Amino acid sequence: MRTKTLVIGIVIACALSAPPSLARPVPVELRFQQLALGATHGCGITLEQDAYCWGDNRDGQLGTGDTKRRTAPVAVSGGHKFAELVVAGLGIEGAGYFSCGRTVAGRVLCWGSNGFGQLGDGTREQRLLPTSVSGELTLRTLYAHGMEVCGIDSADLIVCWGLVGQEATISGRYGLMLEPGDLPLGTGAKPTRFVPVGEQRICALDAAGYAYCWVMQDRKDLQVSIVTPKDLEHRTLAFSNSLSTPCAVSAAGALSCWSVLWAAGGGRFKGGVTMFEPTTVLPGIRFQDLAFGPDGLWALAADGALFHGPGFQLFGKSAAPTPLATAQRFRALAVGPGQPFGCALATDGAAWCWGSNAEGELGIGTRDERVTEPTAVVGGLSFANLVARRSGACGLTSEGRAYCWGKNEWGELGDDSRTRRLVPTPIAAPAPVR
Repeated sequence: MRTKTLVIGIVIACALSAPPSLARPVPVELRFQQLALGATHGCGITLEQDAYCWGDNRDGQLGTGDTKRRTAPVAVSGGHKFAELVVAGLGIEGAGYFSCGRTVAGRVLCWGSNGFGQLGDGTREQRLLPTSVSGELTLRTLYAHGMEVCGIDSADLIVCWGLVGQEATISGRYGLMLEPGDLPLGTGAKPTRFVPVGEQRICALDAAGYAYCWVMQDRKDLQVSIVTPKDLEHRTLAFSNSLSTPCAVSAAGALSCWSVLWAAGGGRFKGGVTMFEPTTVLPGIRFQDLAFGPDGLWALAADGALFHGPGFQLFGKSAAPTPLATAQRFRALAVGPGQPFGCALATDGAAWCWGSNAEGELGIGTRDERVTEPTAVVGGLSFANLVARRSGACGLTSEGRAYCWGKNEWGELGDDSRTRRLVPTPIAAPAPVR
């Protein structure tokens, strides 16, 4: 088992001077295979597996060796080839934003803010360049949320670092894991992916469909618990903005919801988990996906119909979602925790969005205060993938071209401007590092 490093108290982080970045030819156009979007910056992996970032850089989260904001994509220093990128962070004092990447060989590099140990290099020092996490770590998947980073290694072990199993506050920096540490899930558990819980927590879903969540007790001890009924095999899972009300879609397409109570015994999460019996929602309808937004539960039926409802309340009170009054059919959801809006991909690749539109995050050409029904994003573009962030979204076409819309205060749309965009706008050609 890897060592878990715990830190008590507060250490002042310091910025490091960075060597110049490695030069590489600047392509005329970027085509991406993956986008990772944060609140104020974004990153992407090109078809050639190079990493580019853009937007806010106050914490060094662009990996350029400096803290200069970039409104157009700029190459991440080091010339590494990446298979996966994640970006995360919180806009509170001492937290900040960061980025991590998994190389094609499985090595993990992180850069940016490190006040909660989220870079995993054994320190809390800001890093302006990609820096290896501690230990001989090789991962097959990577996930970041809040101030915590987790991955799954080749032995099916979950490895995490940063503010693990806790929520960040200005003064709450106890029990930090500054280096990667294993989270034992029990004999036979084979985690496959991670799911976000609220705006800061992470849980894991294993091959059998069980969800494992972890919390830090008494600022030093991690408790890992199964929070799904064992008689249901879940294909996908989503939580409301707390640990208490999950819903899931089973392998057979049944939608069920239940309550989870982290029991008393001296502390908020101490004493184990009490699960209430799951309730099957809308029996007879098969579902393929679901997501929670601030306005409740969104569920996607197997036939592409979109359902919406308030979700499931603690202690078993439920209200079934109802189908939207539209003939449009969808194939994927893009709704994230804490986002005031949501989007979905139609079966023809068109993007549709709904919810808050104060920053133009719906991409419908206006800034209406709120749109309650899914509305087509303008432009007639067909997307293969859609990613939402807090105040906007980006879509990737099947050719790898990226288009973004919404808030652009920090250049987070990557279109070489800081102008709010009400319609899909292409990400700009890359800028050289200066």
